[in-house]
This record gives sequence, structure tokens and C-alpha cells, in this order.
Amino acid sequence: MESYEESSHTKVYIYRRSFDVPVPSDTKLQVVEHWYSRHFHLELNALTEWAKIDELRLVANAIKHAEGSSAEELRKVCPELFRHPLDRGFFPDDPPVTLPVCLPLAGEDLYITEQIFRDYCQAALQFMEGIAAFFDEHADEGFGF
Repeated sequence: MESYEESSHTKVYIYRRSFDVPVPSDTKLQVVEHWYSRHFHLELNALTEWAKIDELRLVANAIKHAEGSSAEELRKVCPELFRHPLDRGFFPDDPPVTLPVCLPLAGEDLYITEQIFRDYCQAALQFMEGIAAFFDEHADEGFGF
């Protein structure tokens, strides 16, 4: 919700945006990105971790849906995820084999190592901290706690 408050001392109207806006019912990343932009003027894609968060979206979709557009796009962004970790160690210079993603939920075809998982966790944490920092920096616009 948006409102204007009149200061009794200055007769200046202060623009306030409240957190009392309906959240999007669709949680797709693009929808949420647009929601933050529209309601809070926060461009999520400008945050440092955005590329990693978008990559994580592709990973989640490739795991849920197996071969498809997300797996294809993920191959372009991070082809190493399609190489078995042992192949990465023994044959680091060989190009990844391009096989369809058939059984990602069974631990096949898409390989997320512990280190890669930690990297995604760290990116998600920093992403959320970036959002919190935005609201702290814009507390004078009605975003403070």
C-alpha cells in the first residue's frame, strides 16, 4: 500500500510504502523480481548474487522436470554440472558429454557436489542479505523496522 503522511511541523508530505502489499501468488523468479521492482523499486537482478540465484532456479527446474528448456539453458551457463565428479577429477580437460537429463532425482545426469551446494547456500544467504540491506538503506522511504 502506498500513502502520504503529512508532518505536523513542516506541512511536507512524506511518501511511505508499507510492507502491507499482497505477495504474488505465483512464486516464479521473474514474477517475484517484478513484484519487488513494482512495490519497492528494488531491482533484484542488480544484486551481485543474481546470476547464481538464476542458475539455482535452472538447477531446481532441471531436477524437477529432467530434460527440457531449463536443462538446455543450464548446460550453457554451467556445463560442469552435467559431468560426474569423478570425470571432473580424472579428465578435467575433456569436454562434458551431452546426454539428456533423465533421472536427476535419482542422483544421475546432474551432479551437485557438496561444494557446489555450499556455494548455492552462500549465494542465497548473500542474496537475502542484499535485500535486507536495501531496506535498511531506504529506511527513510518507509522501509525501516
